[in-house]
Amino acid sequence: MRFIRVSLFTFVLIGFGINPLVAAEYSDGMLAYSSGDYNGAFKIWNDLATSGHMRAQFNVAYMYEFGIVSKPDYQEAIKWYKKAAVQGYARAQNFLGWMYEMGKGVDRDRVEAMKWLELAAAQGNDDAVADFKLVLKRYQRDLDKQFQDKLFDVLLRELQQASERYDANSLPVQVLQEASNYTG
Repeated sequence: MRFIRVSLFTFVLIGFGINPLVAAEYSDGMLAYSSGDYNGAFKIWNDLATSGHMRAQFNVAYMYEFGIVSKPDYQEAIKWYKKAAVQGYARAQNFLGWMYEMGKGVDRDRVEAMKWLELAAAQGNDDAVADFKLVLKRYQRDLDKQFQDKLFDVLLRELQQASERYDANSLPVQVLQEASNYTG
């Protein structure tokens, strides 16, 4: 009976394009990690990641980002997150988006961050949806502040130009003096 169950499970895995040996190896990595054997888990997942296993790539990236088996290495984390992300793995897309948002291992790039966060959110990953909304709000707030600063600069320039046309007792000069005290 056990043979039939294992064979059926193997048949289902193969039917979904999953190599049962790879699935077993990945599970071995999960067991090693959960028992605290981080080096063993890393070795298993790194071998799988090198052969293209997207979840193993994510796990390797995570271990590099958070320094689980060595000191943090953000460049390596980015490399492995990106490999998993381009295969469509939502968690990797989400983490990669945060790496770009925070400038960890790369120059901070809001456009790239939003791209990856949106791709992850579009797959319905709850964490990614929440993260996408959070970064979108941050981006909007920063754009609003940049817009306000730029608008203030334009208005101040216009007031300065207008003040050149009036004497010191006129309203535009008084407004200009008050505006120049603004430290917004």
